[in-house]
Amino acid sequence: MSRFPEAIPMRSIRSEKIIDNLIGFFTKFDIPRTLQSDCATNFTRREWDKEVPYALFSIRSIPNEALGYSPFEVVFGHCVHGPLEVVREHLEGETLEINILDCLSGLQEKLRKAWEFAKENLEESQEVMKNKFDVGTQKRVFKPGDSVLVLLPFQEILRGHSFKGPGRF
Repeated sequence: MSRFPEAIPMRSIRSEKIIDNLIGFFTKFDIPRTLQSDCATNFTRREWDKEVPYALFSIRSIPNEALGYSPFEVVFGHCVHGPLEVVREHLEGETLEINILDCLSGLQEKLRKAWEFAKENLEESQEVMKNKFDVGTQKRVFKPGDSVLVLLPFQEILRGHSFKGPGRF
């Protein structure tokens, strides 16, 4: 739900290295329900892996239209402290004195509110997208015993979608 992306640049795609990086990810962020991969698409440009953290920082910092917050805010409960903020603070001579206990005491409540707001925005956004998608469609009602063709979700990555039918289901 947070839309928080993570990418791990790897110089080797041996299974041992992949497993080591996944374990590192899982121990840092928890075990996800799903993983998305580029299916080993390789880059031809040298040192592309050094640009990955900058791209991720940018993606995580931009507010998501559906959620109303950036992925960084949803995961960590506050706005990202990016390069422009650092420059502004330096130019203004601003110094921060942070009481860690005060920060931690309010973090859980901020995260709860952010998740609630993000969930509401996501539901509203999904409804808008559904209404746009449904334009021009017809509602169909099936009765027990009607002959139908069913699109089943793929069971394995390489198999793709499969159809079942026509028949009675």
